[in-house]
Amino acid sequence: MLADLRVLHVPSSDTNVLPPVILQLGADRYLFNVGEGTSRSSTQRKANLSRVSNIFISRVAWEAIGGLPGVLMSMADGQRPSEAVYGPESLRYALATMRTYAKRDIMKLHINEIPAQSASSTSANKQSTSPEPEATPFFSDDNLSIYAVPLLPTNASQRASKKQKLDTQRPITPSAATLDKVDKLWRKPYFNPSSLQGQEAQAWIQLVSDSIFNDSLLQKRQQQQSTTNTEAVPDASMSGKLVSSTDDVETDDADVSQAPPSSHSKPLSPWRPPLSPAFVTRLLPHPHTDTRNISADQSDIAQGGQAPVLAYICEAHPQRGKFDPLKATQAGVPPGPSFAALTKGEDITFNRPVSWPSMQADERKKWIQSQRGAQRAGAGVATNKPKPNGKQNAKENAKDAQDPTPASWSQLEEVLVKSTDVVGPSRAGAVVFHMYLPSVAYIDDLLGESVSATFSPYTAHANTHLPKEQSRTPHAIVHAVPLDVLQDARYRKWMRLFGPGCHHVIANYDVCANKLMFPSSATIPLRLSKLDDVMFKVPQYQLAPRFSLDALSSGAAAEFPLKLVAAEADQVIPLHPRGEPKRYSSGAPDFDWPVQSEQADKFAAFQFDVAEETEQQAQQLAKAKAKNNTNPKVKTQKPRNSATATEDVSADELGAVRNMRLREARKQAWEEYLNVVAKIKASSSTRSAGLAPEKDILVTTLGTGSAAPSKYRNVISTLIQTPSSGNILLDAGESTYGLLRRKFGCRRDGTAAESGSLVGQDVDDILREMRVLFISHIHADHHIGLIRLLLERRKLQPKSEKPLYLVGTGFVHNYLEEYEQIEKLGLDEDVILVLNDHLDHQTGVDPNPAANAATSSNTANGNAREQRARHEHVSHVESIKTLTGLSAIHTARVVHRGSHCYGLVLRHATEGWSVTYSGDTRPAPELIAAGRDCTLLIHEATLEDGELEMAIGKGHSTFGEAIRVGHEMGAQNILLTHFSQRYPKMARSSLFALGDQGGQGGKNVPIALAFDMVTYPLSQFSKIQGYTPAMEALFAADTEGDEDVVVGAGEAGADGAAGAGGKAEEKGQQGKQQQSKGKSTKGSAVAAATSLGVVAASNGEAEQEAIAHKAEQDLKSSTSDAATWSERYVRKGMKPSEWRYIGLRFSPFPSSSTLPTILPSFVLDVVHTAQTSTLGNAGGAYNVDILSTHSCALDQGKSWDAVLRVEARHGQDLVTSLSMLPSPTVQDKKIRLRVVGPTTAVQTLQNLFF
Repeated sequence: MLADLRVLHVPSSDTNVLPPVILQLGADRYLFNVGEGTSRSSTQRKANLSRVSNIFISRVAWEAIGGLPGVLMSMADGQRPSEAVYGPESLRYALATMRTYAKRDIMKLHINEIPAQSASSTSANKQSTSPEPEATPFFSDDNLSIYAVPLLPTNASQRASKKQKLDTQRPITPSAATLDKVDKLWRKPYFNPSSLQGQEAQAWIQLVSDSIFNDSLLQKRQQQQSTTNTEAVPDASMSGKLVSSTDDVETDDADVSQAPPSSHSKPLSPWRPPLSPAFVTRLLPHPHTDTRNISADQSDIAQGGQAPVLAYICEAHPQRGKFDPLKATQAGVPPGPSFAALTKGEDITFNRPVSWPSMQADERKKWIQSQRGAQRAGAGVATNKPKPNGKQNAKENAKDAQDPTPASWSQLEEVLVKSTDVVGPSRAGAVVFHMYLPSVAYIDDLLGESVSATFSPYTAHANTHLPKEQSRTPHAIVHAVPLDVLQDARYRKWMRLFGPGCHHVIANYDVCANKLMFPSSATIPLRLSKLDDVMFKVPQYQLAPRFSLDALSSGAAAEFPLKLVAAEADQVIPLHPRGEPKRYSSGAPDFDWPVQSEQADKFAAFQFDVAEETEQQAQQLAKAKAKNNTNPKVKTQKPRNSATATEDVSADELGAVRNMRLREARKQAWEEYLNVVAKIKASSSTRSAGLAPEKDILVTTLGTGSAAPSKYRNVISTLIQTPSSGNILLDAGESTYGLLRRKFGCRRDGTAAESGSLVGQDVDDILREMRVLFISHIHADHHIGLIRLLLERRKLQPKSEKPLYLVGTGFVHNYLEEYEQIEKLGLDEDVILVLNDHLDHQTGVDPNPAANAATSSNTANGNAREQRARHEHVSHVESIKTLTGLSAIHTARVVHRGSHCYGLVLRHATEGWSVTYSGDTRPAPELIAAGRDCTLLIHEATLEDGELEMAIGKGHSTFGEAIRVGHEMGAQNILLTHFSQRYPKMARSSLFALGDQGGQGGKNVPIALAFDMVTYPLSQFSKIQGYTPAMEALFAADTEGDEDVVVGAGEAGADGAAGAGGKAEEKGQQGKQQQSKGKSTKGSAVAAATSLGVVAASNGEAEQEAIAHKAEQDLKSSTSDAATWSERYVRKGMKPSEWRYIGLRFSPFPSSSTLPTILPSFVLDVVHTAQTSTLGNAGGAYNVDILSTHSCALDQGKSWDAVLRVEARHGQDLVTSLSMLPSPTVQDKKIRLRVVGPTTAVQTLQNLFF
């Protein structure tokens, strides 16, 4: 069985101190630690985490579990039935704190806590004369056994000796009676879990953690839904609509229990019991023990976090030796079940002749054959065979008469044959250690007597008498330890215990080069830097480590040098068979050259032969090239026999050809991009440079994606740096701190000097000067990075002199207060929690003067708790204004899934700037009212305009809707962000055609698209919009987001461009699939042009077939000299949902002039030109129908409209192609072309024109 160890990423500016490591044995995978960025690394490195069945946590701390919510939700969404997580105590509590934002009802999560008892602290209780007990694995399956070794720092071990409750064995799980008691309590309306203590508190935490990911909840939900729909329910609490657990995370009882109604209070709505304990959002009880490492040494990296850590020993099961059938037969063992038993390691007894030692070889053979025949006859094997004919019976009878049973066979004896007599020696399984020591304080415990006894069977001394195949010494040890631990002579002496053949993989900030862990996202600023090398700057990275391991590998008194290896991303250590560490080719681009180098320029220009391509893909590409060179002709008919189909080009080879042609298309796009860049720079050379950075508002879009991170876009987070108001952070998706550190560097590790920060701030300065941190809502992609931000801010030296105001919902505040019991976040020091609803621009403590006075006056009434909260928030608002110089800080309710979603509006008192942030929302009237006339609107634009139905269903905005919100709001500048990950680099949309129209009054509003880790000065937004044509030219060739794009098998055309085509999977009347193939760039363009039906308004199948047939005949006649004509795709029986409609409006320019009649032939030429100019870049050739051309009645016939119809999968491609066209002309008159759509209905086009 093959086995290897893979390091997914290493400590760097992007990631934290604990790298995720995957142990693979056969088809099974085991994941060790899930820090922030693990999910994104799995996408970047093509590591399929869906095959991970067990997760092991070294420490209940954010560096080990920060990425666990995202990974678990991704697994559940991938329909994984179950998952198991193992870790120290408090693991359940940590998972329970995630219940408001990370739960699914389609996957069962098994949580296993390992006692966090120091092994060395109990060694004194053992008699020194007693033999060493055999260690018991806490986990074992068919592949391996895993042992956990708890470790405590010195100061915690000293406290443990004084506090017996930390040392004594206690039940981790409460009793069944306690669980049953608490299980009845939570269903009552006045249940307050924070008041529980002891075993009841533990029972509640177990119930909550077990129900976060619980597949039994799905069945319960379906049963309740069925009951609600089919039966009359008298109780109003059961008549409400049941919603998905992914949405129902925001209940109205966020942090307080409902008090009994009084005669003077308003009647409460009928109470509905929660679906499960995970839906009870009131505060958890405190853990039964406080195992945090609260030390006086603030510089200790482990200070404030959980003291217990776990080291893991992973040992694959021994492999049985090779069975020797010759020895077995020489002992008289007949083949069959006896062989199988011996192979399994079992001893057998059987009868054989007493004279067996003196028997001749032929006689022994006959006896074994007779025994085998008897076994088969007894098993009924002979009855299944056809009966022999008469002649065969006669021959067999004669043979039996001639060969009677020898008399010596009648005397038998019972013989024992041991498995070890016929099976070779077993081979020891692969052994791997995973060590995590946060500081030198853990070394004493590691060297303690009991811990040493656990590791002793794996030392070189304990295995000296064993053959190499049976040695249990580890082949690799992963050391996630800081440099001071590695430099400690005691630790290096411990490392030498495991012999000279062990590979020590070191992972820390000092020995690992600070390379880019997510390099794909850096390719965008690398190429856009040709446009603006200040705004689009590649984040800082270093190719050499700060500390070399050479000095530590050997010592003066060392018997042998240690095999020290610095960990790196995509590093693989083969375990069986054993091998040296090597790099795994995941296809991620390697930035192993300086940014200012010839290699960087070649990479940017797509001149590397292999870019983002695995070794296997490169081999397939070479094979496809060779086949094209040797066999230029391609079969035109699809083989009917599946056996012969394998002889044609395989899907992998087609994919390789696609990569080759995509690179060629990208090279062409690069040349066009450089031409556009030259024109932009020439036209903007006289423009003003804007304000100085220290006087400007700097908006840095750290993450710009939605839902889940991708290799190009991280989840949402936006930093605003102001001249006098400090720093403001809008949302904090996973890995936000890593993005800040990568973008701005850190002076402590010397990376700040290379960051190119416009105002000279490094990540510590940004955290120290952060005044407001706003979390829009509880969805995970907006706040999972919040905990690490607070942890790192608390470690600052010197600390911030001013507080941080954390504005969020009660759900955010609750889980932070709960997690404070796991690690110190500074909530009781200088982090002040502010509720979103108390800042509401209408009903908050400081309402907008323009808001309705009656509405705000109604909020003055409320219970005593509410009044106290409002009084506190009055003080908070005044403090924020004094601290930042803001005249207003308001929130506005927005329209998203859930009832507690807010946008934010900031207005400065003296500097005149204002910023509005939407969060996740549909177009929201309250946000428009609150952000009226703002300087900058940062609005989500998750989906393109053609995905309106999806946007409505998911509670998001389209590009056009976001821009219209800005126009209606009167925003002076618009920044679009939070893009769906289906648009990996840049959404191909004609949104700027809408922007060019201007808002009310014809005002042209600058609009910019956000990219990760790009800083946008507010004073330069008008210049940023001018960059749009260059961006569209650069990304025109990227079809990575399209699943259907597959190249044809044709050769390159005469102009050297690669051919392109499209793969279509359409359901016809018989459900058949046919493939559209193109010959070359020129030939495919002709195919596209001639297949346009000029007035094909009917959906009739006969007319469609006639049009397609005529197009095919025309194409064949026009390309009669082509030898590689492939059969065309005929559209038959397509459903209305498989079409998309696109509208074109041709308007005169200037508007005072008039246009001649626009004929279908002219529209045909425009479409032909659009496809030809972008062919191979934006989807290739495809069929387009021109349904109508008519004059527009709205402007007395000055403009003309055309309606196009195209297959759904090509709708956006056609819009992109048309949007990139320069202004067409007809009869020497310039025309302004406007493109709307694609839409699913013709009627919708007319609405989009307004």
